[in-house]
Amino acid sequence: ALQSVKEGAADCIVSAGNSGALLAGATLIIRRQKGVKRPALAALLPACDGGCVLICDCGANTDCKPGYLQQFALMGGAYLSIVQRVENPRIGLLNNGAEAEKGNLLTKEAYARLQGMDLHFVGNVEARELMRGACDVIVCDGFDGNENDRRQVRGFMRRLAGIAKANDAGLILLAHIDKHAARSGGS
Repeated sequence: ALQSVKEGAADCIVSAGNSGALLAGATLIIRRQKGVKRPALAALLPACDGGCVLICDCGANTDCKPGYLQQFALMGGAYLSIVQRVENPRIGLLNNGAEAEKGNLLTKEAYARLQGMDLHFVGNVEARELMRGACDVIVCDGFDGNENDRRQVRGFMRRLAGIAKANDAGLILLAHIDKHAARSGGS
């Protein structure tokens, strides 16, 4: 499948397998675009305003440098512009507060760098604001993105259930079972 994308016989790969193995294979076979230091995993999540938010990175890079976050902003913005046709996507930096001085060394330096770039940087965005349409792309390291991705899905499901209840409607959700969680008794 990876070779098919490299040769242009396919446009993308959809996998339910190990994301780390897929990312490693893609990096070795398809290769990174010139200038890209680290590939990132991204996930589109629905927002309450009817749009979506792209989380970039959501699991590939747990230890990032500020330059990686800059590249994730560019790649995420390009994806939304080209594929999703979002004009001038708003880029946010995931942080523990909206103020510019908030965060750790990574997010403070990334903030300064993103501010100096030619993109629509809206500043720091707290996780609770993601589903409310605070930005179109949220940039973060893979550890925070992966955990946030899960939290946002749970929050979205709670909101969906609330909408169904408020409208006296039923809700049917179809999903695959997480076999590991089922064996260990988790959810």
